[in-house]
Amino acid sequence: RCWQSRSKLHSMSGSSSIRIAASTLGVMAIGKKSDAALAEFRLCQTLNAVSILIANIFVAFAPVGQIAETLAFADDVQLIKWAALVHCPCSVVYHLHLTLRCFLEDKVPQRSSATRVLDLAGTHCCCVAMGWALSHGSVLFFCANFVMNFACVISLVLRQLRGGEGGERSEHIEFLRLGVCSAIYPTAILMRGHAAAFCFSFSLLAMMGGLMCAHPLGHCLSRVPLTLYMCSILESAAKA
Repeated sequence: RCWQSRSKLHSMSGSSSIRIAASTLGVMAIGKKSDAALAEFRLCQTLNAVSILIANIFVAFAPVGQIAETLAFADDVQLIKWAALVHCPCSVVYHLHLTLRCFLEDKVPQRSSATRVLDLAGTHCCCVAMGWALSHGSVLFFCANFVMNFACVISLVLRQLRGGEGGERSEHIEFLRLGVCSAIYPTAILMRGHAAAFCFSFSLLAMMGGLMCAHPLGHCLSRVPLTLYMCSILESAAKA
């Protein structure tokens, strides 16, 4: 009996050791997976900041601006360029801020922040400015476009003032609103009768949106069609 008791205790002790070892290995695996996710997030956000900067530098020196200086719509071309350049620091700061917060908080941070509002609100302002340029100063188109984007900006600011309530669901809705606004202002190209140019520009926008939904480097890679898109609307703005 004594031998059986010792054998039973030894068996129980062995089972406990196995369970503890398995639990420890599980915790270690989760820890490594978490570290990898954080490293991936930091890398992606840094690449997002660098890629938007490179895209804007390319657009700033696009030759269409120099050609359009002698054309009737040179101001519209320059407005598109300046709108993109003014917004660029907003986007860079937002992505670098996410990277910094990830280091400081040691977790993937919630995206809702003042810098996110700055980035998205800046994009909405670009939609208004570029819509004006692509419509060649159509007051009716400008007013409709302005009201729609202004309402989205007000919604962004109010949610942030309320502490970013709603979390990821609200962020998703805000991103969808931005997508709708970004898809509407290029219709000014179609209104001017340039159907082929509109279809080309819209296809680049769709490609950009599709890449942004990909993970993990889709957002960064979306800068390629974004650059081509910017060049295409610059060309469109230079024409009657």
